[in-house]
Amino acid sequence: MISMPFDGSTEITDFRIENGMIHWTTSKEIDNKEFIIEASVDGEHWTAVDHLEGKQYSDINREYRYQLKTPSVTTYFRLQREDMEGKTQTYEKVLVYEVLGETPYLNYEVEGNNINFKTNDGNIYVMILDAAGHEEYQGHTKDGGQLSLERGVYFIKLTSAHQHLFKQVIIK
Repeated sequence: MISMPFDGSTEITDFRIENGMIHWTTSKEIDNKEFIIEASVDGEHWTAVDHLEGKQYSDINREYRYQLKTPSVTTYFRLQREDMEGKTQTYEKVLVYEVLGETPYLNYEVEGNNINFKTNDGNIYVMILDAAGHEEYQGHTKDGGQLSLERGVYFIKLTSAHQHLFKQVIIK
Protein backbone atom coordinates (compact mmCIF):
# COMPACT_ATOMS: atom_id res chain seq x y z
CA MET A 1 0.00 0.00 0.00
CA ILE A 2 1.25 3.47 -0.87
CA SER A 3 1.76 5.73 2.13
CA MET A 4 -0.42 8.84 2.14
CA PRO A 5 -1.65 11.37 4.67
CA PHE A 6 -5.12 10.83 6.08
CA ASP A 7 -7.75 12.72 4.16
CA GLY A 8 -9.33 15.75 5.82
CA SER A 9 -11.85 13.57 7.66
CA THR A 10 -9.31 12.63 10.36
CA GLU A 11 -6.49 14.96 11.41
CA ILE A 12 -3.54 13.83 13.54
CA THR A 13 -1.77 16.70 15.27
CA ASP A 14 0.78 14.69 17.28
CA PHE A 15 2.39 11.27 16.72
CA ARG A 16 5.37 10.17 18.84
CA ILE A 17 6.99 7.48 20.99
CA GLU A 18 7.56 8.45 24.61
CA ASN A 19 8.31 6.29 27.68
CA GLY A 20 7.62 3.03 25.86
CA MET A 21 4.28 4.20 24.47
CA ILE A 22 3.05 5.40 21.11
CA HIS A 23 0.99 8.59 21.51
CA TRP A 24 -1.14 10.37 18.96
CA THR A 25 -3.73 13.12 19.11
CA THR A 26 -6.55 13.80 16.69
CA SER A 27 -8.13 17.24 16.31
CA LYS A 28 -11.00 15.90 14.21
CA GLU A 29 -12.46 12.49 13.36
CA ILE A 30 -15.22 11.86 10.83
CA ASP A 31 -16.30 8.35 9.86
CA ASN A 32 -13.34 6.91 11.82
CA LYS A 33 -13.86 3.28 12.85
CA GLU A 34 -10.40 2.41 14.15
CA PHE A 35 -6.65 2.94 14.10
CA ILE A 36 -4.36 0.06 13.19
CA ILE A 37 -0.83 0.13 14.68
CA GLU A 38 1.67 -1.53 12.35
CA ALA A 39 5.30 -2.54 13.00
CA SER A 40 8.26 -3.36 10.75
CA VAL A 41 11.91 -4.24 11.34
CA ASP A 42 12.96 -3.13 7.85
CA GLY A 43 10.60 -0.21 7.15
CA GLU A 44 9.23 -2.05 4.13
CA HIS A 45 7.21 -5.07 5.28
CA TRP A 46 4.50 -4.18 7.81
CA THR A 47 2.46 -6.27 10.25
CA ALA A 48 -0.58 -5.12 12.24
CA VAL A 49 0.22 -5.40 15.96
CA ASP A 50 -2.99 -3.97 17.40
CA HIS A 51 -6.22 -2.07 16.71
CA LEU A 52 -7.66 0.83 18.72
CA GLU A 53 -11.25 1.95 18.29
CA GLY A 54 -11.71 5.42 16.79
CA LYS A 55 -14.37 7.89 17.93
CA GLN A 56 -16.32 7.78 14.62
CA TYR A 57 -17.27 11.48 14.86
CA SER A 58 -15.43 14.02 16.98
CA ASP A 59 -14.42 17.67 16.62
CA ILE A 60 -12.36 17.94 19.81
CA ASN A 61 -8.81 16.84 20.59
CA ARG A 62 -8.67 13.13 21.41
CA GLU A 63 -5.56 11.44 22.77
CA TYR A 64 -4.68 7.84 22.02
CA ARG A 65 -1.97 5.67 23.56
CA TYR A 66 -0.57 2.26 22.82
CA GLN A 67 1.79 0.46 25.22
CA LEU A 68 4.68 -1.04 23.27
CA LYS A 69 5.74 -4.59 23.87
CA THR A 70 9.39 -3.59 24.08
CA PRO A 71 11.08 -4.59 20.82
CA SER A 72 14.42 -6.41 21.00
CA VAL A 73 15.61 -4.82 17.74
CA THR A 74 15.14 -1.39 16.21
CA THR A 75 11.53 -1.28 14.98
CA TYR A 76 9.48 1.11 12.84
CA PHE A 77 5.84 1.96 13.65
CA ARG A 78 3.09 3.61 11.63
CA LEU A 79 -0.68 4.14 11.80
CA GLN A 80 -3.47 3.19 9.49
CA ARG A 81 -6.99 4.54 9.76
CA GLU A 82 -10.02 2.46 8.81
CA ASP A 83 -13.30 4.21 8.04
CA MET A 84 -16.82 2.87 8.66
CA GLU A 85 -16.90 1.37 5.12
CA GLY A 86 -13.70 -0.63 5.71
CA LYS A 87 -11.40 1.55 3.58
CA THR A 88 -7.93 2.12 5.01
CA GLN A 89 -5.42 4.94 4.70
CA THR A 90 -1.82 4.95 5.90
CA TYR A 91 -0.49 7.93 7.87
CA GLU A 92 2.70 9.16 6.19
CA LYS A 93 4.80 9.67 9.35
CA VAL A 94 6.82 6.67 10.56
CA LEU A 95 8.21 6.39 14.11
CA VAL A 96 11.44 4.56 14.96
CA TYR A 97 12.01 2.74 18.26
CA GLU A 98 15.79 2.41 18.50
CA VAL A 99 17.13 -0.31 20.74
CA LEU A 100 20.00 1.20 22.68
CA GLY A 101 23.12 -0.88 22.77
CA GLU A 102 22.11 -2.82 19.69
CA THR A 103 25.12 -2.86 17.41
CA PRO A 104 24.11 -2.38 13.79
CA TYR A 105 25.60 -4.98 11.50
CA LEU A 106 25.84 -5.17 7.72
CA ASN A 107 27.34 -8.19 6.02
CA TYR A 108 27.02 -10.70 3.21
CA GLU A 109 28.04 -14.25 2.42
CA VAL A 110 28.74 -15.96 -0.88
CA GLU A 111 27.16 -19.35 -1.57
CA GLY A 112 27.88 -20.60 -5.07
CA ASN A 113 26.72 -17.88 -7.48
CA ASN A 114 24.56 -16.16 -4.83
CA ILE A 115 25.31 -13.26 -2.52
CA ASN A 116 23.13 -13.33 0.61
CA PHE A 117 22.70 -10.06 2.53
CA LYS A 118 22.51 -9.81 6.32
CA THR A 119 21.65 -6.77 8.44
CA ASN A 120 19.66 -5.55 11.43
CA ASP A 121 19.89 -1.99 10.12
CA GLY A 122 16.85 -1.65 7.83
CA ASN A 123 17.02 -1.57 4.06
CA ILE A 124 20.34 -2.04 2.26
CA TYR A 125 21.38 -0.07 -0.82
CA VAL A 126 23.48 -2.36 -3.04
CA MET A 127 25.81 -1.45 -5.90
CA ILE A 128 27.81 -4.12 -7.69
CA LEU A 129 30.55 -3.33 -10.21
CA ASP A 130 32.41 -5.83 -12.38
CA ALA A 131 36.22 -5.93 -12.41
CA ALA A 132 36.30 -3.29 -15.19
CA GLY A 133 34.16 -0.91 -13.10
CA HIS A 134 30.92 -1.39 -15.08
CA GLU A 135 27.75 -1.37 -13.03
CA GLU A 136 26.17 -4.83 -12.81
CA TYR A 137 23.45 -4.05 -10.28
CA GLN A 138 22.07 -1.13 -8.32
CA GLY A 139 19.05 -1.29 -6.03
CA HIS A 140 17.67 -1.93 -2.56
CA THR A 141 17.27 -5.14 -0.61
CA LYS A 142 16.83 -6.16 3.03
CA ASP A 143 18.02 -8.77 5.50
CA GLY A 144 17.83 -12.15 3.78
CA GLY A 145 17.89 -10.62 0.28
CA GLN A 146 19.82 -12.48 -2.38
CA LEU A 147 21.44 -11.73 -5.77
CA SER A 148 22.81 -14.19 -8.33
CA LEU A 149 25.95 -13.34 -10.30
CA GLU A 150 27.95 -15.07 -13.03
CA ARG A 151 31.50 -16.26 -12.35
CA GLY A 152 33.93 -13.36 -12.02
CA VAL A 153 35.43 -10.68 -9.83
CA TYR A 154 33.13 -7.95 -8.49
CA PHE A 155 33.22 -4.99 -6.17
CA ILE A 156 30.27 -4.71 -3.85
CA LYS A 157 29.17 -1.56 -2.03
CA LEU A 158 26.54 -1.93 0.71
CA THR A 159 25.01 1.03 2.53
CA SER A 160 22.51 0.84 5.40
CA ALA A 161 21.18 3.42 7.83
CA HIS A 162 24.38 3.41 9.92
CA GLN A 163 27.07 1.55 7.99
CA HIS A 164 28.95 1.32 4.70
CA LEU A 165 30.82 -1.68 3.37
CA PHE A 166 32.98 -1.92 0.21
CA LYS A 167 34.56 -5.27 -0.63
CA GLN A 168 35.91 -7.35 -3.48
CA VAL A 169 33.90 -10.52 -4.15
CA ILE A 170 34.99 -13.50 -6.23
CA ILE A 171 32.30 -15.79 -7.66
CA LYS A 172 33.86 -19.11 -8.65
